[in-house]
Amino acid sequence: ALPKRLRIDGVRVLLVDDDSEALDLASSILIGAGATVRTCLSAPEALALLQEWRPDVLVSDIEMPGEDGHALIRKVRALDGERGGRTPAVALTPYGRPQDPVLSLTAGHSMHVPKPDDPVVDDAGAQRVKIEQNVGQFRHVPFTLTAARGLTRASSRSHAEANPRSAGQEHHL
Repeated sequence: ALPKRLRIDGVRVLLVDDDSEALDLASSILIGAGATVRTCLSAPEALALLQEWRPDVLVSDIEMPGEDGHALIRKVRALDGERGGRTPAVALTPYGRPQDPVLSLTAGHSMHVPKPDDPVVDDAGAQRVKIEQNVGQFRHVPFTLTAARGLTRASSRSHAEANPRSAGQEHHL
């Protein structure tokens, strides 16, 4: 179990990835850290969900067919704050080049996080080790989201100051 100071209990995460296995892995890790998670398999699906549900954090794969994660975050940032335009966003990417974090941040993401490797291996024992390595690599995502929790609190305070009628509404973070 994660130490209480590293848990993200109650943080609402919208997780977007076209790879259903990667989506399941990320979702299970985030849920295990206490997050409430909704998942989408595409950028258009995520934009539609944003019309109905406001996450505290958006975590999106960058490499997706059609609209990629950069296109998604540009569209999210074009929304006004009431519609989710200021939602903290984590770029989840398989890219490890030095320029990739800069591209993610420039597109509008708040953070850039490496994605786990493909866990499919022919040998069953090697596959188990690979999965354990991926889970270990992915474990830092909840810790990264604790920083986003601070961004969400600041955004909530700004929203409450700008909208005094909603200042008494409860925020679960």
